[in-house]
Amino acid sequence: MHLPLSYRYNGSPLAPFKIDDAFHQLSDNPAQGRNCDHIREGYRKYGIGKHYIFYRTIAPAQIEIVRILHGSMNIEERLGEN
Repeated sequence: MHLPLSYRYNGSPLAPFKIDDAFHQLSDNPAQGRNCDHIREGYRKYGIGKHYIFYRTIAPAQIEIVRILHGSMNIEERLGEN
């Protein structure tokens, strides 16, 4: 992830790097996140700070990041199959 040094996310200049680290951790261990089949089949979520990374496994050690949402958002409305 390449960002200018002045970039800030939610007030923290390190937050984007924490998210990038989480992407790598999830790729190494996709089962680490919680199952979210109630939202969409195959979806998982992983919390980082006040946000959730929604993803699905597409191959061994390969995930697809679906979306990153703040925990205060209506997640089912934004990701549900409706």
